[in-house]
Amino acid sequence: MPKRMLLVLGIVGLLAALAVPVIALAIHPAITRDATRVATLTGAGETNPVDSDGSGLGRVTIDARKRLLCYELIVTGINPTAAHIHPGAAGVDGAPIVDFSTFGEALGSSSHGCVRGGDAPTRPVLRDIVENPKEYYVNVHTAANPGGEIRGQLSR
Repeated sequence: MPKRMLLVLGIVGLLAALAVPVIALAIHPAITRDATRVATLTGAGETNPVDSDGSGLGRVTIDARKRLLCYELIVTGINPTAAHIHPGAAGVDGAPIVDFSTFGEALGSSSHGCVRGGDAPTRPVLRDIVENPKEYYVNVHTAANPGGEIRGQLSR
């Protein structure tokens, strides 16, 4: 085969190899960039509504490709003892999958932190939170309501 033909085939093969990741990134944008999901937290959002003076906002930023999850939590009117992300649609309870108190600052009226790698949920779970945020919720617990005082479904 002539050298020129080999060169052309080599360039075409290289371009094809480079195109595959670009196409994959276009199909799965959640894998390639940070995605932020938010939850408005109220006592009425609990599965068994709580008459609470508390309210809050939970924000989660995820980069599934890097297996990185960061959170910001702002609450008023309560003293949180724990905060988590749980799987579960509105009105459905689920076991915690991310415990905010195990990474970052001690929980208070305003706290934040990040978890990466082996301590973070798996990439498929992170992708699912990004793609189906309403199937997950943020729950804040207090001494008065250890099962949860304020809750909100994640949304885009």
